[in-house]
Amino acid sequence: MALHDQHIDLRRVTAAVALLAAIVEGSDDAIIAQNAEGVIISWNPAAEQMFRYSEAEAIGQPVAMLVPEDHRGEERRVLDIILAGTSVQHYETERVRSDGERLEVSVTVSALREPDGTIVGASKIVRDITQARVAQRAQGQLAAIIESTDDAIISKDATGIVTSWNPAAQRLFGYSEAEMVGQPISRLVPPSLVGHDRNILAEILAGKKVDHYETQRLTRDGRVVDVSLTVSPLRDTDGTIIGASKVVRDVSERKLMEVRARHAAELTRANERLAAADRVKDQFLAMANHELRTPLTSIAGFTKTLLDPVHDFSEEQKREFLEIIDGQATRLTRMVDDMLTISRLELDKIDARAVDVDVVSVIESVLVERRLTDVEIEVSAPELHALVDPHHLQQILLNYLDNATKYGSGEISVHACTVGEGVVIDVRDQGGGIPDELEGRLFERFSRAEHVAQQQIPGTGLGLSIVRGLARAQGGDAWYEPNVPTGARFCVRLPRSRASVV
Repeated sequence: MALHDQHIDLRRVTAAVALLAAIVEGSDDAIIAQNAEGVIISWNPAAEQMFRYSEAEAIGQPVAMLVPEDHRGEERRVLDIILAGTSVQHYETERVRSDGERLEVSVTVSALREPDGTIVGASKIVRDITQARVAQRAQGQLAAIIESTDDAIISKDATGIVTSWNPAAQRLFGYSEAEMVGQPISRLVPPSLVGHDRNILAEILAGKKVDHYETQRLTRDGRVVDVSLTVSPLRDTDGTIIGASKVVRDVSERKLMEVRARHAAELTRANERLAAADRVKDQFLAMANHELRTPLTSIAGFTKTLLDPVHDFSEEQKREFLEIIDGQATRLTRMVDDMLTISRLELDKIDARAVDVDVVSVIESVLVERRLTDVEIEVSAPELHALVDPHHLQQILLNYLDNATKYGSGEISVHACTVGEGVVIDVRDQGGGIPDELEGRLFERFSRAEHVAQQQIPGTGLGLSIVRGLARAQGGDAWYEPNVPTGARFCVRLPRSRASVV
């Protein structure tokens, strides 16, 4: 009976040893045994994976090879504690792999005993906590950032109930953490924006992110603040969206600065318009003193002559005087019209009503108005249509043709063609061209060449400035090019209508 019991006990012991061996082999923790001299006597697969020494490389080696130089004294003290019969539970330290990489580990050390209880070494269970410590430090840093940031950081669940509330949220909205956690986030939303806020939450629960969305929120004391929101989904460990996190930045001061900047810009523009109007007035007065005096003098002189009863003029002489008066009145009217046009351009009040215009028809009508029967027209297609205010196109062509007849010489011609999405019209003459010193300021107001002024050729110096202003008001432009082989070429580009034949 005693022998039978011994067999049973042996089987139990064998089974227990096999179970223990299986546990050691299958453990995720490194399990290492060392003798009293600190030499490794057992080494499980997890130890091999953790420290990157094979069992053959580790057995028989001093356990100190796993201990960084600056932890060797600590290792000796722990072993002394174990040999004295006391175990060490879960102390955290560092160990080193075969490649020199350090690991953060948690170590539990127990005494190895002979059957008679004599301590002959130590067993160690070593757990790699490197990633856990990295995550813990990252979590600590994140918590510190959340606590110290100037932005309100708030989380809420899928139903809109607040689950976290940082100090910046308290500073911004005036509610303490205790007052807001467990409460609906909607208490921060102005009534007019509640529906919109629900739509944002729906987008977040669908997996989308909302970046830098500007809106308004309510503080505890009822103030409305301008904020910028970044909202992201909150997920559990399975990836399921369980709520949303919000980073809320107070942009009230920035908004105020923007409003002030807009007001300042508007005031600056208004001042510039006033200054421009004042300049136009001064230039008008200066020009009126010179250019308007001649037609006014002529009109007044011939009118008085005709009204003088002393003189008995023939019908032919009366007609001649009246034609002179009419011509000077027309000249005066054009000068005033030019000044009014330049003033509207300066103040950006030109009303350009673009319609489909047959370019050739407008050119022909202007030539008839100016009685220019010998001007040649050359076009690249039978039908050229531009999107332009027809009255403005007439003004442009009248100014170009008047310049060509006053300052140019030789044959005058008008050319029109399509270039890309535009129609280009140019007026050419065969005169002396434009002096080099004038080219850069040719389209400036009151700009006239010195030799023209000396020759006392009548003009206000506004025509080309008006041309460029009107062209740009249509979405086009105006410029000068030398004519080849001689003369001047004044060009204007206007938007092309779809009716043009290319």
